[in-house]
Amino acid sequence: MNKYKFRAWDLSLGKMVNWERLLIRYDLNEMFKNGFDIEYMQCTEIEDKNNVEVYEGDIVKNYTEIEQPQGLLKHTFIGKIVIERGMTYIIGRIKQEYNGEVIIEHHRVLAFSPEIFEVIGNIYENSELLEIE
Repeated sequence: MNKYKFRAWDLSLGKMVNWERLLIRYDLNEMFKNGFDIEYMQCTEIEDKNNVEVYEGDIVKNYTEIEQPQGLLKHTFIGKIVIERGMTYIIGRIKQEYNGEVIIEHHRVLAFSPEIFEVIGNIYENSELLEIE
């Protein structure tokens, strides 16, 4: 059984391709050495709050509303999953609004807490989702 799980984005076709079919069709060493027009995304072996498998390159979101005595605080974080040096983390943007007024908006790197995030897409098929409205 394969220890690592992947999915693949074919740059020339502009679509996700079946990883298992690639392994049957091509030698793994050949794929990595010859630089096929394929982006490989490793599975984190973590599931989001909806039990969806999370892969490198996925776009995740957390949204919370907290009722305060003086009004409503809205917190939105959207980012992409990165795997680097054995660590999984998120690079993204935070936006906080208080009573409809933006009070904080900046880029951030966060540790990945799967129980509060949900996968909403990936960087190849849904890059527009990285924008916070």
